[in-house]
Amino acid sequence: ESFFRDRVTAAEAGRYHLYVAKACPWAHRTLGVRALKGLEKAVPAFYADPYMAENGWEYAQADNPAGIRYLHELYARSGPGYTGRVTVPVLWDSRERRIVNNESSEIIRMLNSAFDAFARRKLADLYPEKLRPQIDRLNERVNSGDRGMDGLLDVFYTALFTYGAGAVELVLSN
Repeated sequence: ESFFRDRVTAAEAGRYHLYVAKACPWAHRTLGVRALKGLEKAVPAFYADPYMAENGWEYAQADNPAGIRYLHELYARSGPGYTGRVTVPVLWDSRERRIVNNESSEIIRMLNSAFDAFARRKLADLYPEKLRPQIDRLNERVNSGDRGMDGLLDVFYTALFTYGAGAVELVLSN
């Protein structure tokens, strides 16, 4: 359901920001790559409150660069008239004041390559050319499943919001 699918063409430290929620497994993918590469200073992250509010993901931090309270405000700025789901993660361009991308698999690829000059830890390519077909197949299965089944993250997310964290912990402990 990702709507904003642009790319970072000229990365700059501090220009781009991640808007995430700890409750979202897709957001964790971006945070993981960001941490592995040591991009915390180059690409700051802003965390939503732990529980989704009546108006969606809420950002209580007054210091977030977009000056928003609710994530839907970023979506409204980036796509006037947008009526789709408001999801995290979001990669925000603070100079152009728009959402660059809200698809976790694409954001992690940008963090992997476009921001390499700012990485405090130089790693091997996390998306090597010869492994891309395998990575893409696995990513498809994780995201949207196959044979008509939900993706693994969809199942996790559904359990979390339908039955609460206790159900997820029970599943993970088995």
